[in-house]
Amino acid sequence: TDTLQSIIHTKGVYEKKNASDVVLYFSYEWTLKNNQKTTFDVVDIIEFDAQMKIKKLKIIYDTSQTKKVLKR
Repeated sequence: TDTLQSIIHTKGVYEKKNASDVVLYFSYEWTLKNNQKTTFDVVDIIEFDAQMKIKKLKIIYDTSQTKKVLKR
């Protein structure tokens, strides 16, 4: 892989009472093997089934910052 290090900083966890999904909001610090760094925000939406196993995972993030680093 191209990753030297990655660090996640939690910004929030959101859930509704009696809902089957949870939203995670965090920032992701990414260092590539060439020591280039970028930080971007991520939102994960996790949907659970009746047995509380992950049924679906949606990952949403802005690629504008990562594209700049990967093109170098």
